[in-house]
Amino acid sequence: MAHQKAYGILVALVAAWCGLILVAPLLRSEQLLPTFSQSLYQFFSIICHQLDDRSFHLGGEKFAVCIRCSSIYFGFLIGALFQPLRRKRGAIPSVSLLFFASAPMVADVAMNLLGIRESDLFSRTFTGGLFGIILPSFIIPALSEAVGQFQRQLFTSGGLLNARKTK
Repeated sequence: MAHQKAYGILVALVAAWCGLILVAPLLRSEQLLPTFSQSLYQFFSIICHQLDDRSFHLGGEKFAVCIRCSSIYFGFLIGALFQPLRRKRGAIPSVSLLFFASAPMVADVAMNLLGIRESDLFSRTFTGGLFGIILPSFIIPALSEAVGQFQRQLFTSGGLLNARKTK
């Protein structure tokens, strides 16, 4: 039960995060709450370069993060939503899957930085999305295990809840 609550909270937080990425350009394009919109852009600028030519646009305004970051976050949301459909929900996949998901993105960035090939809309969207979709397969089982351990700790004989009852 606690696992489901933790999963629900995680999905809600990721959905809110993705929502804020979309709210910033919508507010800016409609000239609503300009201070809040600007604050969102400033907040996301801590984690993303926000280059206009490397960003999706909504209402004529760029997203609060670039294409690759948007693809990672929205991919994560999609992966998290489909996580309950996995066959082995509690099992963390092999690290090779994480390598498989991140290698194309690392290669795309490296080739761009080295001047071998300029990354484009497709490569940024695909590589970021692939990485984002795979991440929940690692994070959600780890979160579930952490919640389970915390729960066991609370309810064991030496746990926090039992210690309070004896006082």
